[in-house]
Amino acid sequence: MGHIRLPNLRRTLAWREVVTAIESGASAEIVAARSAIAARAAFEEARHDPGFLLAVRLLAELPLAARTPAYLTELRRLGLNVAREPTLFEFSATLSALPDEQGRRTALTSSERSDLGALAIRALVGSFNALIGPELPSLFEADEIDFQSALGRYARGQAFGRLAREFFARFVQGTLDYYLSRELGNHLGPDQRFANSAHRAAFDTAIRLHCFEASRIVEEYAGGWLGKHVYQEGELTARHIAELGAFSLKKIMAELKRREDG
Repeated sequence: MGHIRLPNLRRTLAWREVVTAIESGASAEIVAARSAIAARAAFEEARHDPGFLLAVRLLAELPLAARTPAYLTELRRLGLNVAREPTLFEFSATLSALPDEQGRRTALTSSERSDLGALAIRALVGSFNALIGPELPSLFEADEIDFQSALGRYARGQAFGRLAREFFARFVQGTLDYYLSRELGNHLGPDQRFANSAHRAAFDTAIRLHCFEASRIVEEYAGGWLGKHVYQEGELTARHIAELGAFSLKKIMAELKRREDG
């Protein structure tokens, strides 16, 4: 990613326990839990990272923007550099470019931007694509009106809960993969933990599924969070956004640990 690097874990005792778990054939659940413990500092940093908090704000506000008459104006206010109402493809491309766009606007150099922000935006784009894509007539036939309508459906209770769960699960899994991907490659080949790339891919899939399962409480919480702050109090403040991010990460980390303990 080429930005501010996340902490190097390879020399820590906690990471050594991750390596031992991989070498001993431990399950994806155990490897994920121990990786989360080793990466605790990164997740603590994420709670205060401007890029991560921007992604959480967009998670909540983009669906709300799709329900307003000033949809295009709202997208621009939120930082999306769009000339007209976007399709899903255009929306995803613009959102993916947002870290660099924000960096140019705030005069940040590439070395001053955070990997956490890049991971969060990647998780956000993946979440919108995963949930909204299947709802459209087809990826290439759907127009901007189809997309706006589908996006706006995630501005309410249970639907927003599903979106939030998808996002936080992807962010946690992406952060774990940031650390695990290189290490897992060291255990690929004959007489290694992963005999071939198919076995390694199956393990990656198990990690993703485990992170999604551990994020169940986020789905239950996020719908009520949105209803309280948007539909009852009428606003989303920076404190509210930080609250959603911190709660979600804390609960997923706790659930990963609980599942390891059995």
